[in-house]
Amino acid sequence: MLFVKKYVKFFYRAEISKVRESFINASIIVPDRYMGNVMQVCHEFREVSKNYQYLTSNRMEMKFELPLAEVVYEFYDRLKSVTQGYGSFDYEICRIHLYCNIPVQRLQYGR
Repeated sequence: MLFVKKYVKFFYRAEISKVRESFINASIIVPDRYMGNVMQVCHEFREVSKNYQYLTSNRMEMKFELPLAEVVYEFYDRLKSVTQGYGSFDYEICRIHLYCNIPVQRLQYGR
């Protein structure tokens, strides 16, 4: 088993037989006027929509399943940006997905 601590080293292997990826259950609470913006951001981060519900007449909770690697990088900043700071975000790890027999080709100098 190879533990990759730096993303750059991931591509130095000619073939990787298994890759494990953590997924989270995300709960996002926003004013309803930002629903479309939040859905667009989540879609960019490989989301799976789970549930939407109104908590009050103008506040809603949106639940998604997202890859943890996508969230760690830039998600929170984008969420705060599109909701003008009104969005709140909470998550818990829900599962680890196993991808098997993944061939990886490495390109050097654009070839």
